[in-house]
Amino acid sequence: MAQALARRWWVLALGLVATFSFALTHAPYPTIYWARYDLHLVAPDRSGEVYSRTTAPSGVTPVAGVLEVMLDGNRAGPQAATQSVPIFGLRYRTGVEVQAKDKGFQWSRDYVAALAVQIAEPTREAVMARAADLAVEARAALRDIQDREGVPRPTRVVLEEPSAIDVTEIYPARTRAMAGAIILGSGLSVVITVVLDRWLMRRRRRSAASA
Repeated sequence: MAQALARRWWVLALGLVATFSFALTHAPYPTIYWARYDLHLVAPDRSGEVYSRTTAPSGVTPVAGVLEVMLDGNRAGPQAATQSVPIFGLRYRTGVEVQAKDKGFQWSRDYVAALAVQIAEPTREAVMARAADLAVEARAALRDIQDREGVPRPTRVVLEEPSAIDVTEIYPARTRAMAGAIILGSGLSVVITVVLDRWLMRRRRRSAASA
């Protein structure tokens, strides 16, 4: 086999170049930075003095639904059925997903009206910048909604933002697949080189015998 590889080194070289080219073409995406957090919608309690999550007026839940439609950055793509599905699991390497939280439980006594937010970006700084922009958009949209409905200032719903946002570094899972492709491709290049060498050698012997 060593002699065959030495004789047909150019075949092996072409196979290895093709293997590495294929692997690089299908290289894993760069590292993703991802954050998931909640934007709570709160309103004054019945006394009009204390803001509360669980005793807010019933109008908070519809407002959360309207904000979801206005803010969701991936409207054209599939939306996760629940907030437990990460946005990068839906093949989004960058983007924002906003969902009204705990759909189906909004009429329970202890329901908390909130928007579940996911952000995926190529850098940690980009995630934080997008979160800040989204908060500005959400506050502006919330103000516009209540302006249109003529909601009195003392009873307006406000946005409660998280004190801190944890950003997670996600490593692509395709690295091992790329390594496997290189190993398999290299092995296949060796086999092709040996088979081709044997075929050419047999052909040469037949030509010499017939001469």
